[in-house]
Amino acid sequence: MASTSSTAASHTSSAKKPEAESCSVDIVLDRFAEAWQLAKVIAPKMKRGQDMVTKFQYHMGILTARRCDLEKFEQHQQMHAALIALRNTLLTAKILFERVEKKRFFVNRNFQGKIDRAMSDLVTYSVQLEVVASMLASEQGQKTAEDARKQYEDLCKTQMQLSLAASQARTRSPGGGSSSGDDGFSGTGSDRDSRSGSGSDYDDRPRSHRSRSGGKSGGPPGIADLRVEAVPGLADGKKVGLGEQIEQQTEKEREAKLARLCVEGNSYLLGVGRAQDLTTAFRCFMEAAQAGFAPAQHQVGRMFLHGAGTVANSDEALSWFRRAADQGHGGALNALGIVYETGSCGVVPDNATAAKYFDQAAHEGDVEAMVNVAYHYEHGLGVDRDEVAASGWLAEAAHRGFAKAQNNLGVMLFHGRGVPQSREEALRWFVLAAQQGHAPAIQNAAFMYETGTFVERNATLAAELYSAAASVEPTGEALTRLACIRAEQGQCDEAVELLSRASLGGHSSAYVALGELYERGWRCNPSRADLARSCYAAASDAGDPRGIARLAALHFAGVGVPENHTLAFSLFLRAAAMGDAEAQNNVGVMYRDGDGTFASLSEAQKWFEQAAVQDEPWALFNLAELYELGRVPATDATAKAAELYTRASELGNPIAEEKLVALRRAASKRL
Repeated sequence: MASTSSTAASHTSSAKKPEAESCSVDIVLDRFAEAWQLAKVIAPKMKRGQDMVTKFQYHMGILTARRCDLEKFEQHQQMHAALIALRNTLLTAKILFERVEKKRFFVNRNFQGKIDRAMSDLVTYSVQLEVVASMLASEQGQKTAEDARKQYEDLCKTQMQLSLAASQARTRSPGGGSSSGDDGFSGTGSDRDSRSGSGSDYDDRPRSHRSRSGGKSGGPPGIADLRVEAVPGLADGKKVGLGEQIEQQTEKEREAKLARLCVEGNSYLLGVGRAQDLTTAFRCFMEAAQAGFAPAQHQVGRMFLHGAGTVANSDEALSWFRRAADQGHGGALNALGIVYETGSCGVVPDNATAAKYFDQAAHEGDVEAMVNVAYHYEHGLGVDRDEVAASGWLAEAAHRGFAKAQNNLGVMLFHGRGVPQSREEALRWFVLAAQQGHAPAIQNAAFMYETGTFVERNATLAAELYSAAASVEPTGEALTRLACIRAEQGQCDEAVELLSRASLGGHSSAYVALGELYERGWRCNPSRADLARSCYAAASDAGDPRGIARLAALHFAGVGVPENHTLAFSLFLRAAAMGDAEAQNNVGVMYRDGDGTFASLSEAQKWFEQAAVQDEPWALFNLAELYELGRVPATDATAKAAELYTRASELGNPIAEEKLVALRRAASKRL
C-alpha cells in the first residue's frame, strides 16, 4: 500500500498538469451523475431545489442520448474545450452541494446565488456541448457523403479501366478480331436510364414524408429517403476481389436506377418539368416498389390510401406500408402508427400499437414520428404519461430543424412541462420555427410580444406577426388576435372586417370579440345590442364558454333582451362549469345574494374559490369579504381576508387596496 501511494504521488508531481487539460465524455457524464445525486439530496433545503434536479435530469438525458456523437469528436478542439468547461462547472456545483449536505443548513441568499450561477453555467455549457456535437456531426455527415460519391466515381473508373484492359487482351488473342467490349462491364460505370437522364446524382437530404393528418403534406418519397453510402470494402480499406466489386457495382447501379424511377415519379406527381400525371407517377413508383425499394413502397402505400393515380384501396395501402416498414423505413413505420392511431385501413384503433410504431420510426430518424411519439408520451396514449420523454423527443426533432417540433418544444418550455420553465428558450424556439414559415410558431411569438411575456410589450410587432401567421395559414385565432389589437389601436372598422372573416370559418372566439365590439360601439357607430346578442348566441351555440357568459350578462342587465335573472343564472352556471372564471364569480355572487337562484353561502364560497384559483380579481375580493365579515367559518379569517385582498389588489381590483388598508387600521387599533 505504501509503494502504491508513493508511486501515485510521484506521478502526480511529475505530470504537473491541471486536471482541466485532460477530459473525456465518460468523466463528464460521471461528474454529472455524482452532482445529480447530491442535488436530489439537498433539493428540500433550497427554494428552487426541484427545478434544479429537473434541469440536471433533462440535460444529462440529452447528453447521454448524444453520447455516440460526443465520443466520436471528443478529441476535436472545440469539443474538448466544451467538455472541460462543463466538467469544471460540475466540479464547482458538486463542491457547493457537498457543503450544503455536510453543514446541514438551509441555503441563505448569498449561497443560493452561487448555486444559481453554477446552474446557469451548467445549462449554458451543456447546450454549448450539444450544439458543438450537432455541428461536428453535420460536418462529418457532409464529408462522408462527399467521400462516398468520390469512392463511387473511382469504382466506376476502375471498372472502365478493367473493361478496356480486357478488350485489349481479347484483341491480341489468336483469332480475336475486333471487340466491342460487351464483357459484362458497362463502360461508363452507371446504368443511365433514358427516361430520366439524371444519372446517379440525387438529393440525399433526410426529410419527413408523413403528416399527422394522414400524409397529404410533405413531398413524396424517393429522392429524400435515399442515403449515399460508401461502397463496402472500399470504405473500410479491405481488399475486394474483382467478382465482389462487380457484384457491388451491379447493386449500386440497381439502386441508382430505382432512385431515378422515384425522381421521375416525383416529377409526374408534382408536375415539375412536365405535365402532372398521377397515373404515370404511380406506375414509376410501383415499378421501383416491386423491385423492393422501400421509399417507393411507402409512396405506393400512400397513393393507394388516397386514391392518387390509382383506385383507393386501404388493404393494398396497409400491405405496402408493412413491406416498407419491414425494411426499417421510418416514413412507413410512422404511417403504420397513424393507421393504428386513427383506426384507418380497417384496423381497430390501438394507441399502444400506434405508439410502438411511432417509437420505431423515431429511432429510425423520422422527425414527424418523433413529434407523434412525443404527443403520445405527453398525453399518456398507449404508454405511461412521461412529459420528460416527450420533451426529449421534441428536442431531438427540433435540433434537426423540424419546425413543428421546434414550436411544440417552445410550448413545453413556456409552460414548464417536462422541462424547466424558460420563457426565453420558448421564444427562441418559436422564432426558429417561425423563420421556416410555421404559422402556429409565428402566432405564439406574436402572443408573447402582445402580452409582454419575457419581452417588452410591442403591439405593433405582435400585429405584424399575427398578420404574417394569417397570411401563411388564415386561422381564426390569428385573425381574432390581430383584430383585438386593431380595436385597441382604434382601428375598429378593420377589426370588424377581420373578425367577420374569422367568424366565417366558424371560430367561436371571433364571434365573442365581434359581439363585444358591437356591444360597446365605436366612433360614429353606436352600440348595437341586437348584433352583439346574435354574435354571442352564435358563440354559445358553438359551445364557447365566453360567448355563453356574455349572453348571460345581456340577460342579467336586460341589454337588447328582456331582463331575466333566472335565465342569466342558468347561462352563467353553464359557462362556469366549462371553466370560465368570470362566470364562476358571477355564479358565486348570485348564490350569495339569492339572485336568480336560492341563497347559499357554501355554494357561493365554492364558486368564488374556483374562480380565485384562476386569479379572477373580483372572485378574490368577494371571497375575502366573506372571510372578513365572518359569513363562512374559518380559522384566522382576518389573515385569510388580508391575503386575498392583497392578491386582488395586485391583479388590479380597484377596491381591494382600500379594504386592505381598513383591515390594517382596525388591527392596529386592537393592538
